[in-house]
Amino acid sequence: MNATASIRRIVAASLGLTALVSLAASTPAAASDWQWNITPYAWGPKVTTEVDVNDQQVANQEIALGDLIDATDFSSQIDIAARKGRNGALLDVFFVNLGSDDARFTLPGPAPIPATAKTDLRLTIAEFGGTFNPRGDGQGVTLLYGVRAIDRSIDIDATVPLGSGIALHKSYELSETLYDALLGVGYAGKIGDRWSWNLRADASTGDTDLTWEAEGDVGYSFGRDGRYTVLAGYRYFDAQFQKADVPAEVDVDATLQGFLGGLRISF
Repeated sequence: MNATASIRRIVAASLGLTALVSLAASTPAAASDWQWNITPYAWGPKVTTEVDVNDQQVANQEIALGDLIDATDFSSQIDIAARKGRNGALLDVFFVNLGSDDARFTLPGPAPIPATAKTDLRLTIAEFGGTFNPRGDGQGVTLLYGVRAIDRSIDIDATVPLGSGIALHKSYELSETLYDALLGVGYAGKIGDRWSWNLRADASTGDTDLTWEAEGDVGYSFGRDGRYTVLAGYRYFDAQFQKADVPAEVDVDATLQGFLGGLRISF
């Protein structure tokens, strides 16, 4: 599956859903039945990746490229949630394009050989499913369930010097969409009329070995009936992928963590 096409479809779906949400919320009858939250947010995480390539043509054992990614080229995020009574729905889409230029690594062996690699990694993470809040007011404990889709695409161009001005150039490409079953729990509380706080933790597995995340944030509401809420918090995301044969085995594990901020609009 083409990674760019997948990203466009996911983003288009989220934008379409946003338009439907706005249209539904503009109708008084619909607004009285459903409560909607649309939250564009910015998350500039520190990214740690572990990339292993098992290519017998280059080395007799696994090449550990280590912390290969050192720059975030582009990212965008949006979260959409709806609730009617105790039941609700959620959609969260996060896209990040990461890259590094001439990252250095060492080929294992009796005489270690220094080499370089240029890497481009693109991740689209979409979470969609349902929620159940026993209180029916969005406060207290909320159960989360659904599907996490991760579309990943990685390109590695490695250069290995062989001596006497001769170098071996190798390229590795991996593009696939993975689906996990997701379960999680959240807890929301209020401090006075305007301040609020929220905690969330979830885990998923299926096409990935294990993916999990934890997030905490605080919010300050303003505007008529607290329609707008400024959010600030911290998010940790860890994905442990299964090895892929492309034809060499490529194993990429990614950890993203850092502060986030957003504006929640409620209808």
